[in-house]
Amino acid sequence: MSAAPLFFAGASMYLSARQAKAQREAAKMQAEAYDEQAAEALLKGRFEALEYRQRGVDALRRLNEVLAASLARAAAGGIDPTSGSAAVIDMASQAEAIREKNISESNALMAEGDAAFQADQYRRAGQIAIKTGNVQAASTVAAGLIRVGQLV
Repeated sequence: MSAAPLFFAGASMYLSARQAKAQREAAKMQAEAYDEQAAEALLKGRFEALEYRQRGVDALRRLNEVLAASLARAAAGGIDPTSGSAAVIDMASQAEAIREKNISESNALMAEGDAAFQADQYRRAGQIAIKTGNVQAASTVAAGLIRVGQLV
C-alpha cells in the first residue's frame, strides 16, 4: 500500500474533524445569541411592566388630586365632604381610579408573563441549536470515516 492513500485518508479525517468542531462552535454561538435574546426579552418585559405600573401610580396620584380638590371645594362651600353629592362624586372617582390601577397591574403581569414565555422560547431554540450542531458534527465525522474507508 502506498503512502498517498494513507496521507489522503488522514487529511480527510483531519478536515472532517475540523469541520465537525466548527459546526459545534457555530451551534454554541447560536445558542449564546438565543440566550442574549432571552435576556433582552426579559428586560423588555420588565420595562413594559414598569410602564404599566407607573400608569397605575399616576391614576392614584390623579385620584389624590381630585379628592383634595373636591374636599377643598366642599369645605369652601360649607358642604360636608363626607356625605351627599360630594361623597358620591368622590366614590365614583375612587372606583374609576381603582379600576384603572387594577387594569394597569393586570397589564404589567401579562407583560412579565409574555416576556418570560418569549425568553423560554429563545432558550429552547438555543438548546435545539446545540443539539442540531452536535448531530451535524457527528454526521460530518461519520462521513469522514466513510471517506477514509473508501480511500484505504
